[in-house]
Amino acid sequence: MERRYIAFISYRHLPLEMATAKKLHKRIERYIIPRDLRKDGRKKLGLVFRDQDELPISSNLSENIRQALDNAEYLIVICTPETAKSVWVLREISYFLEHHDHDHVLAVLADGTPENSFFPPLTERCSPEGDLLERIEPLAANIVADSPAKRARLFRTESLRILAALIGCPFDALYRREQRFRRRRAAAAGAVAAVVAAAFIGMLLNRNAQIRAQLQRALVNESKTLAALSEQAYREGDFNGALRYALQALPGEDRERPYVAEAEYALSRELDLYRQNEMRYARSLEQDAAISLMALSADGALLATADEYGELRCWELGSGELRWQRHGGAVVSLQFLEPYGTLLVADTEGISARDAESGERRWVRDDISAFDLTALSPDKRLGLAASFFEGDGRTERFTLLDLESGKTLDTALETGGAARFNASAAVSEDAKLAALLLQRSDSYLADLYLWQIDSGELRRIDAELPYAIGAEFYRLLFRPEGDLLLACDDHNGPSFFRLYERAGDWALRFETPLEAEKVTLQTGSAASLFSSIDFLDSAGDLAAVGSKHDLCMIDLTSGEVLWHRTLNGFLLSGQMYENACLGLVLSDGTVSFCTSDGYLSENEGIYFFHSGYDLARATIAGESYLSGSAVLVPEDFQQRAALVRFVDNPQMIPVGAFSESVQHVVLLPSPSGELVLAMAFDYSGRPAEALLLDAREGSSGEVFRLDGDGGWEELDRLALTEDGMLLSPRGVLDARSHVFTETAEGDGELVTADGFRSEHVVGARLTGETEQRLLLCSDGEAIAAFPCPAGRWRIETVGNCGYTLLRGEDGSLSLCSPKGEWSSLEGMDWTASALGGEKPLLAVWDGERLRLRDLESGKETETDGLPPTTVKLLFTKGDRELLTFSGTGELCVIRCSDGVLLHRSQHGGLGLRFRGEGAYYALAEAEREDRLLIFYDDLTRSEALCLVYDRESGDCAGAFDAVAAYLPGRDEVLVCPMMNGIYLSPFRSRAEIIAQTEARIGGVS
Repeated sequence: MERRYIAFISYRHLPLEMATAKKLHKRIERYIIPRDLRKDGRKKLGLVFRDQDELPISSNLSENIRQALDNAEYLIVICTPETAKSVWVLREISYFLEHHDHDHVLAVLADGTPENSFFPPLTERCSPEGDLLERIEPLAANIVADSPAKRARLFRTESLRILAALIGCPFDALYRREQRFRRRRAAAAGAVAAVVAAAFIGMLLNRNAQIRAQLQRALVNESKTLAALSEQAYREGDFNGALRYALQALPGEDRERPYVAEAEYALSRELDLYRQNEMRYARSLEQDAAISLMALSADGALLATADEYGELRCWELGSGELRWQRHGGAVVSLQFLEPYGTLLVADTEGISARDAESGERRWVRDDISAFDLTALSPDKRLGLAASFFEGDGRTERFTLLDLESGKTLDTALETGGAARFNASAAVSEDAKLAALLLQRSDSYLADLYLWQIDSGELRRIDAELPYAIGAEFYRLLFRPEGDLLLACDDHNGPSFFRLYERAGDWALRFETPLEAEKVTLQTGSAASLFSSIDFLDSAGDLAAVGSKHDLCMIDLTSGEVLWHRTLNGFLLSGQMYENACLGLVLSDGTVSFCTSDGYLSENEGIYFFHSGYDLARATIAGESYLSGSAVLVPEDFQQRAALVRFVDNPQMIPVGAFSESVQHVVLLPSPSGELVLAMAFDYSGRPAEALLLDAREGSSGEVFRLDGDGGWEELDRLALTEDGMLLSPRGVLDARSHVFTETAEGDGELVTADGFRSEHVVGARLTGETEQRLLLCSDGEAIAAFPCPAGRWRIETVGNCGYTLLRGEDGSLSLCSPKGEWSSLEGMDWTASALGGEKPLLAVWDGERLRLRDLESGKETETDGLPPTTVKLLFTKGDRELLTFSGTGELCVIRCSDGVLLHRSQHGGLGLRFRGEGAYYALAEAEREDRLLIFYDDLTRSEALCLVYDRESGDCAGAFDAVAAYLPGRDEVLVCPMMNGIYLSPFRSRAEIIAQTEARIGGVS
């Protein structure tokens, strides 16, 4: 059964209009009709349709709107000067009046005046032919005020006018009742308040505390909902909306709003604070009607859009501001003319050039149809137009236009009616030649002509090509060297590619069939791959041809098809760069890169972007893929254009780089963070190179090779000292001199117990093959050596307090004290363990419960409820908290003093699965905030990850990909993006993240 509505609220989605519509929505649905005014016994008016609340998920938005308008008794329009510019609101009013009387249209004036805020259909009654019959004054509620408080007071009274119309009673009847009710309520409230205040002051205080607590819970839930909306908007390409939602969810001017981590988490992800050389959303633009055409300037700074109603807009992509807006005819094509700073527009009014800064027309040619413009010269200085007129038979005319002035050049050409133009043409680089396809009128064939522009000579260079109507079946292109390329799709025969050689007097050098059996064996079919020619471009001695799902590269010296790729979506937009690499945008929402050898970036997992939704249209521009931009229009929301490009963060300073063979970089800081060793691994996961970074100077030493036998892949057992010594299970590496010393046999020459200070322990090693000894290490030297009990042992964990935990071959645990005294931990099953860094604490997880033991007093506490897949335990500085990591991506924070679980969060959605052994964990504390930075990396992840734990709120506040180390002395972080460079970047506090967000969206209307 269809849902019926008492009213449909029409408004523009701007802050004032949205707030008024929401408030009126609640007022109508919650209003109780006075008993003596109830005509059919109903206590309430009924449901109200407001699109944000009522619309289901549907790909057909217009059908939902029409159905709601048909089922609504009244239409309420929220009117402001901005609303009067909305095409959608006007369409809703017009449609409603086609099925209802004017008496059922109500208005709420929220800003401006009736003259500049009311649509003509609200104030005019017209005949079916469109003639004005009479002017009318709609029933309107006026809530225009210069402050929110005054507007709220007006709303309480003026909304009664709307309610009276919906009930069908005089306004005075409701107004008088409202006044009497307020007086009685005020008197009663005063009396009750006096009695209650005198008798139950304590109860009221308690109740107020409960109300405040309830309000706080409600605000927390609202903030979490806003954070979820932010994530959804980001997935849908609404970048600005995502930032706004997340910003609204954080405390700002509204100091009453509590902090929720989800909101900051959303901002940190959407701003890509520590990203470099990654393609991400950079801006989103919205307009009232669906985008039908787009043009992107070569530098990616400007975007022109045209909608189906003839509205033309030019956007500045850096700020997201609408530079200008003009109305014209239905647009057929758009092109930015870079040499002249103009936008070439072909619409139903003709061809014109508009100033890119102001939108004003520089010139207009209304004698040339919008469909006549067929080709531009590569430098976009000349345009070729083809038209025909009836004289002595059908006559084709080809006109060359100077696109700077719009004037016709002296050269023009007319042909007889024996052939007709099929819309396929090209102009050479030097603008001296034009190639034209002319279809024969007496047969299903076409001929290829060459027009010598300076002399006017028309010459046929190929004949009897397959007949096809429209440019989508042919592509013509002049190479910079002058040769002519032709790609043809023929439904009745094989598709093919041809090259006509300029030096050979335009003789055909080769023809290459574009058939499955010639191109690839993947399809197993001999049918033609190409159902149309959607893309043709050339660079060097290569040419790329694309059609729907298929892309191939052709060697122009031999005519050989070098490779063919089947794409995941239709090829919507493509560009070939000087190095013969390709930038591609596919209909499945993928923006990707293709090398001249045919390697697709999305298959390699780098240099690509996937929106997660299908696209209706797209465009790409830029001198190279890494410096270019792409604009995407979603299939299900065609009023929105999303800009994606590679993140360029000038605050990220490169401090080190490795060779191209490196696939993964791990950063190992010293305890103070003043030195950092960068270890690079190749594609097989083997250690390859290393680099020592001096964080104090922001500089690095030379890259040196790593010995593969140093145990460097055991990340959880490596430690860097303050003087640049890297301790591993198999020895010590001096990162300054690049000398590696293996662990000594027996006691070893490194063994000394002089000056032993347990608080300086940063690592431990086992020496000897038969009789093992434990070496406690600091600053690259063994500072104490103790004999081990009989048997083979492996070090589990070591604390700066001097205790070391070892595991035997039989799985038993033993503990070595700072004095070399050993004790067996019998009866203590374990899965993961840790030792306190400063206090003598031992933590052991047995798969069901966590036990915390004070090794000096013997006091023990237990914690239940941790993930059964917990694989790693780690103490924070000062042994204040214990962190646990699970194999399913869960992080838990436990207070060490009493074993209370402070925090638990799931990070599996980030593709995070913590590993116990072989993974790298590190902790740091942000100097300006009471926040804990948790670093994780392993050789199976694509890059490092930093989780931020906020101690004040007890929740995770964000996740930063590629952040691998924190430098407390500089308050900066080291970043290892998927590129192999290492960058130094300022660490952003929450206040700085909010400020950056406000700066990003401040200029967007």
